[in-house]
Amino acid sequence: MIIKDKITSNVINDLVSRSQRGLNKYNTTLHENNHQNILQHAYEEALDLAQYLKKEILTINTVQDLVAYYSNDAELGAKIRETYGKKQADGDRAEN
Repeated sequence: MIIKDKITSNVINDLVSRSQRGLNKYNTTLHENNHQNILQHAYEEALDLAQYLKKEILTINTVQDLVAYYSNDAELGAKIRETYGKKQADGDRAEN
């Protein structure tokens, strides 16, 4: 299968990785798991997603406001670093 769309390819890779992570963690596949309320779990994940999306929307709005306010790139960069700090390495992120 040839995937020309980079986003779709990334999503497929994420799904495969997530499936393997679940298999390693729970020793079962989602297909084989009949012991959980899948709809409730999916609903709770959707609620988490809504919160993550809202946080990022607010972050984008804040950055856009900072860009509009600071005409000097050095001042803008300093304010962004002050507000958001350094990006954490993947290994440093807390697991949910």
